[in-house]
Amino acid sequence: MGRRSDHTREELTELVLTAGHDIVATKGLAALTARAVAERIGYSPGTIYSLFQNFDELVLHVNARTLDRLYDQMAKVELGDDITANLEALLVCYFKFAEDHQRDWAAVLDYTVPGRVSLPAWYTPHIDQTIAILERAVAPEIAPNRRRSFALIAWASVHGLMVLASAGNLAAFGAPSPADLAHDMVRYLATGAAADAARPAR
Repeated sequence: MGRRSDHTREELTELVLTAGHDIVATKGLAALTARAVAERIGYSPGTIYSLFQNFDELVLHVNARTLDRLYDQMAKVELGDDITANLEALLVCYFKFAEDHQRDWAAVLDYTVPGRVSLPAWYTPHIDQTIAILERAVAPEIAPNRRRSFALIAWASVHGLMVLASAGNLAAFGAPSPADLAHDMVRYLATGAAADAARPAR
């Protein structure tokens, strides 16, 4: 059944990832299987596993594409000299992306590799590029040696809210919407940043 000579390895990898991402975006992560991808591109499931070590690696590559799309949207946000306004603008962008890409973003939030303590080294740059935008967003008031820490706190906080919301844990405690909590969090972070900037250098 396979048309193994039709495409180079690079072309075939692109076909697989495009098909995988389309399946997740339209049907959700549960619909993503090696067989589903293989049927969509006209190859055998064995071909999929000749390109990726296992199914988990395939999912991470698909999720990395979603992270890249989030970065592309956030990179378009114009940043100014007010970190509260910067973070609010990025937050609005984030929630619009999450709303427009519910299934593929849910896959990023919900998927964990069984038995893995940390993400593979190739995956982290797909997160780091968005962290870098957050670093630029807080640059007006945060000292250079503190920007990465602040950006990571902001990212982890919003990401954590979305994970809890996705699992239904926020609603169980009668919490406000994730968006409302995230906007409050941004204001608290900005206030803390201003206070931190006002402290004498150590």
